[in-house]
Amino acid sequence: MTEYEIIRFFKFLLAFGIGFCLWEAALRVVMALRQK
Repeated sequence: MTEYEIIRFFKFLLAFGIGFCLWEAALRVVMALRQK
């Protein structure tokens, strides 16, 4: 693997992690609103 590929891979992992956190937060908000 070249240095460029490693950097690209880490950027992908970071973006995936942020997206997953946002998705989880959105699900929690929906669940909280449904319980009311």
